Amino acid sequence: MDEVRRQLEKLLAEEIQAKKDEEMVRSLQARILSEEWEKREELEKLQEEQRLLLDMERNKTKTLQRRQTEMERQLEGKGLKLEEASSSNPVSFPSAPPSSLANSLAPRTLLSEPSDS
Repeated sequence: MDEVRRQLEKLLAEEIQAKKDEEMVRSLQARILSEEWEKREELEKLQEEQRLLLDMERNKTKTLQRRQTEMERQLEGKGLKLEEASSSNPVSFPSAPPSSLANSLAPRTLLSEPSDS
């Protein structure tokens, strides 16, 4: 009887230890799962922030491209208007300025020359 009782006590002690070990494993698994869940949430937040930044940059790029296209069209339109204006009203420049203009542009001396009188 004592032998059976000792074997039962031994089996009971092993079962108790196995349950403790199992509980410890479950506790560790729960902690690891919790840590992994937190990491996942952080990564999802980071991913969302990066997506928002990427969207903002794409919008900036589109806006800048639209502005550039608009400015190119305006410049092109102004160039065409300038071409039309120059072809319909050609400006000719004389080869020499009129004599009155040439005289007014001639250098003058500040000192008067001594006279022979």
